[in-house]
Amino acid sequence: MSKRGSKVLKYALINAAWNLVLHNDVFKSYYGTKRTESQNHYSALGHCAWKLVRILWKILTSNLAFNLK
Repeated sequence: MSKRGSKVLKYALINAAWNLVLHNDVFKSYYGTKRTESQNHYSALGHCAWKLVRILWKILTSNLAFNLK
């Protein structure tokens, strides 16, 4: 993740991504894929956080209902 921007927002996104990795199969497999690409833990979490941002943006801009599956 970039050093620019809100530290509080980055902290919240990383924590949300870590909870998704622990409890959601889609994010768990994505995290595993990034780890096998020889990326460290925080880099893989950054990718998961960015994936979460993309999902949230799509939900908000398209007025879609959230579906965890």
